[in-house]
Amino acid sequence: MNSPPDEATDRFSATRTSTIPEATVTTPQTRTTMDMGRAIRNKAQTAKGRIKETLGRTARNRQTQREGRSDRSMGNLKQAAAKARKAFKR
Repeated sequence: MNSPPDEATDRFSATRTSTIPEATVTTPQTRTTMDMGRAIRNKAQTAKGRIKETLGRTARNRQTQREGRSDRSMGNLKQAAAKARKAFKR
């Protein structure tokens, strides 16, 4: 009555009971939190640049206008780089 399990049953039961140890599992949540922080910082830089550029136009101050344009473009470039980085991670 006690016959040895055939290969198919044994193979499937082994895969059902095996677990991955917690130490080897990487947590994508930490990456996401870091990415969110960077995204917020880059969007803030873009907004700061847009405000600074508008103030420069209003005050007719070309230097402030240039600084604002520079901040805005740097924020946009950083956002684009983050999107490219995220696309290549997958």
